[in-house]
Amino acid sequence: MNSAQRRQLKRAFPYAVRMVPKESDRYFHHDHRVSVARTWCRRQFGAGNFRSIEDWDSAEFKFAREKDAAYFALRWS
Repeated sequence: MNSAQRRQLKRAFPYAVRMVPKESDRYFHHDHRVSVARTWCRRQFGAGNFRSIEDWDSAEFKFAREKDAAYFALRWS
């Protein structure tokens, strides 16, 4: 992803919620939680209203609307 794409992503999805593994979680448990959260987001908000970016140690969900980000944070953080 180049810098122009990152700026466009930040403008399109300005609200971000970061999911980090809990201290007691193994990485496969965290990966499963991220997968379930992504499916939940598709059902709740629709496919084009959020974006998820996974790293090896965390996942970041980006949202177009603030209320969607707040709802996600209350449910998954």
